[in-house]
Amino acid sequence: MYEVLSDLMPDIDVMFSDDAGLCVRTECQHVLTSLAGCARTTFLEFEHAVASSVSANPFRGGGIHHLTRYVMNYMKTLTDYSKILNELLKGDEEEEDSPQ
Repeated sequence: MYEVLSDLMPDIDVMFSDDAGLCVRTECQHVLTSLAGCARTTFLEFEHAVASSVSANPFRGGGIHHLTRYVMNYMKTLTDYSKILNELLKGDEEEEDSPQ
């Protein structure tokens, strides 16, 4: 959703360029910012879930841990969104680096 709305923002700005469209542009920007925050939060929660998962019990027959399968599937999916995810996480780093 973030990627689609981000791509549409220039068109929205043109279509609603007058004062009456300010509300629409502002709301779209607010939704875009919220979606970016949700995407960052989801990614960081995934990182935390992987980092905090401890399994001391080996699987019978040398099987693959369920978390390993989950992480690999998640990582394969993330490659489809790597460009937009890089932009979102880069924006997050810039916010952390900026002096307050």
